[in-house]
Amino acid sequence: MARLFLALLLVACTPPRAAGPMGSDAYVWQRAWTPPVSAAVVAHGGRFERLGVLAAEVTWAEGAPVVTEVVPDAGALAGHDVVAVLRVASWAGPFDAELGLAEVAADTVRRFRDDGHAVVELQVDFDAASSQLGGYTSWMGAIRAASAVPVTITALPDWLARPELPALLAATDGWTLQVHDFSAPATVADPLAPILDEAEALAAIERAATLNLPFRVALPTYGYTLAFAPDGAYIGATAEREVAWKTDVTLRSVRAEPVRVATVVARLTQDRPPEVLGLAWFRLPTEQDVQAWRWATLDAVMNGRAPTADVRALVEPAEAGAPGLFDVRVHNRGEDDALVTTVRIHGGDAAVVADGQGGFVAQTVGAEVHFRSKTPRPLAPGATRTVGWARYPSGTEVTVDGVE
Repeated sequence: MARLFLALLLVACTPPRAAGPMGSDAYVWQRAWTPPVSAAVVAHGGRFERLGVLAAEVTWAEGAPVVTEVVPDAGALAGHDVVAVLRVASWAGPFDAELGLAEVAADTVRRFRDDGHAVVELQVDFDAASSQLGGYTSWMGAIRAASAVPVTITALPDWLARPELPALLAATDGWTLQVHDFSAPATVADPLAPILDEAEALAAIERAATLNLPFRVALPTYGYTLAFAPDGAYIGATAEREVAWKTDVTLRSVRAEPVRVATVVARLTQDRPPEVLGLAWFRLPTEQDVQAWRWATLDAVMNGRAPTADVRALVEPAEAGAPGLFDVRVHNRGEDDALVTTVRIHGGDAAVVADGQGGFVAQTVGAEVHFRSKTPRPLAPGATRTVGWARYPSGTEVTVDGVE
């Protein structure tokens, strides 16, 4: 009887858990609303409960805020609930005044509403040092008092150990825990830390839940191209678009790994603290955002599974009037970007001549032709790329040996 009573007591004291699909928000983080950004919102914005739209960025000059406003496409956002995001650059202090941020926040919401956006929330994105949370709290009190909509913040995992965090959260109407981060390596030889570590992310979510305040979890879809000088020192990183670096620069790529993020989604779907309100994806994929995931990748991960991989090589006769001439292409039928380094084809007879295209070089090895790339470029889901061509004696049958 005593054991039964103890078991029932333990069950009664165990906090309830949640399970099942979660709602999602997505961030639209571009300063310039180009046609690809608008097209992405129109095509995929309806998949999300709300869109977190970068509304303004604040930098500092002589202790005063300098505001860069973002003007979204009102037509693309029509019908969507909008979270207007105010991005605030690092500030060393002091925090004895709110420095005009309350007015900036109020003006941002007013401007968005005047432009026809359905603003349901203002979110402040300020990556404060954990030692600054007390000062940040005084900022938030003034911003919240001046805002016509609920005000929330983004928070970092290292804030969870700070005693000032409960007071900061009490000065808001909600919060989003950002469990992703990018740490630049000092040199080209240093290992690249993952943008999201699934074990660390899940542990941070459990710690955050002990505060007993509902929150969203921000997950990554982005990546960077990193540049290093000839001596190996880190120079900088680019996001969204490629840039023309100097020829003596070494480039490396890092991005959020879909398998890791899918593991977090699957775990939270199966079992999570009830304080988790949903997910927020940073950022919504667009056709011009070459560093972020494609939509097919995000769609798979949102369902808690790793994207499928399926790259096929194709050997097809060239245009009529060129007997024996074949084009060699690769096609990505999977759900994630693919890096193709080698395509091998084989003919009954040796190729007369062959050449590579798009960064591939051709090498004839007996009856085979190998197309190789030393610097492969990502091949998007659904995309096809020509890697070269080969001419064989008329009537030769040519097949694919393999693709890597």
